[in-house]
Amino acid sequence: MDELLYIGIAHASFIALFLFSKENRSLSDNILMGWIIFLALPLAGKAMSCDMLHISIPLLTTNFIYPLTFGPFLWLYLNSLIGGLQSFQLKHLSHFAPFLVLTFIQLTLTNEISFPHTNQTLDNNIQNMLVGTIILCSLFSYSTAALWRLHKHSKEVVNHFSTLSGKITLKWLNYITIAFVISYIVPAIGPFFPFSALIYSHAFAFTMFIFILSFFGLKQTQIYPPDPVSENTEIETEQILSVSEKPPETLRSNSTDLKKDSDTTNQNKYERSGLDEERARRYVQRLLSCMAKEKPYLDATLTVEKLAKQIAIPRHYTTQIISEQLNRNFYLFINEYRIESVKQIMQQAESENMSVLEIAYVCGFNSKSTFNTAFKKITKMTPSQYRKSLVRN
Repeated sequence: MDELLYIGIAHASFIALFLFSKENRSLSDNILMGWIIFLALPLAGKAMSCDMLHISIPLLTTNFIYPLTFGPFLWLYLNSLIGGLQSFQLKHLSHFAPFLVLTFIQLTLTNEISFPHTNQTLDNNIQNMLVGTIILCSLFSYSTAALWRLHKHSKEVVNHFSTLSGKITLKWLNYITIAFVISYIVPAIGPFFPFSALIYSHAFAFTMFIFILSFFGLKQTQIYPPDPVSENTEIETEQILSVSEKPPETLRSNSTDLKKDSDTTNQNKYERSGLDEERARRYVQRLLSCMAKEKPYLDATLTVEKLAKQIAIPRHYTTQIISEQLNRNFYLFINEYRIESVKQIMQQAESENMSVLEIAYVCGFNSKSTFNTAFKKITKMTPSQYRKSLVRN
C-alpha cells in the first residue's frame, strides 16, 4: 500500500508544477491545482508516518480534516468552468470555513481531532464520530449541489453549442462527483462487509482521483466565452437579402403555426427582454438569410456566440428568436440544417462513392455519434436506412 502513497504524491506534485508554470493560467486551472494539492496532502501525511521514512514535518504529519475541502473545491471548480465564477474573492473562503475552524482547533488543542479511520469500532470517541458526520454532510451537500448544477448545465448547453462533446457537457465531472460519494460510502460500510482493504483504502481512493481528475482537468477549458456582440456594436440591416435556399423541411412545416403563436404568446416576452416583435421578425429574416447564403452550420465548431457575431445580433437575442420564433434550441436548429445538407448530398449521384461519415463531416458534423443521434431524431431513421430508401425510390 505504501507504493500508492508515493505514486499519488509524485503525480500530484508533477501536475501542480505543470499547472503553476502554465502560461495564461485560468481561474479553473488555479482551483484545479489547489484541489489536487489538497488531495495529495493526506497521502503526504501518511507517508511521513510510515516506518520507511524518518522525516517529521509537524504540519504534514498532523491529521488535518482535508476531506472538508473537497466539496468546496468541486463546487468552485465547476462554477469556474461554466462561467458562474469569474474571479476568486475573499467571500469564497466561506466555503472552507468548517475546515479552517477545525484546523484552528487542532492547532490550539492538545487533544487532536482527526479524520476517522476505516478500522475504527463503535467504541471510537465521540469527537471522531462527530467529525465523520460533518465530513459526510459536507460531501453530500456539495455533491448534491454539483449534480444539480450539472443537470441544469446539460439543459443550457443546447442553446449555445451545435456539437456536444464531453468537454462541453462535463459528463466526466458528473461521473467523478458520483464516484467521490461512493468512495466515502464504501469506507463507511466497509467494516460490516468483506471488502478488500485496497478498495476502501483512502490512499487508493485519493491516488485514483488525482490521476482521473488530472487526466480530464488538463484537457478541460472554460466552456462559455464572453458575448462577442453587444447592443453598441449591433448592426441594423433594414434591407434583408432574399433567401436563395429554403430552410430545412422541419422548419418550413411549422412556420405557419409558429407565426400564429408568436402573435399571441411572445409579445410580453419581447417587452420584458427589450426586443419588440417587429425587430424580432427582422432578426429572424437576417438569421435565415445568413443560414441559406453563408452556411455557417458547415463550421463544426459553430456556437451561438459565433453565429451572433456573424449576423451582428446580440447573443441573447439570437437565442431568444431561435427559441421563441422558431421553437428550437440552438443545437437542434443548426443540426437540422446539417441534416438537410446531408440529405441533399445523398440525393446526388456524385455522392455514391462517399461514405455516410464522409458526408457528415462535409456538412459540419465532427462526431459519428452526434451525427447518428441527430439524424435519427430529425428524420426518424438511421442514415443508412435513409440512403437505402433513396435507392429503392
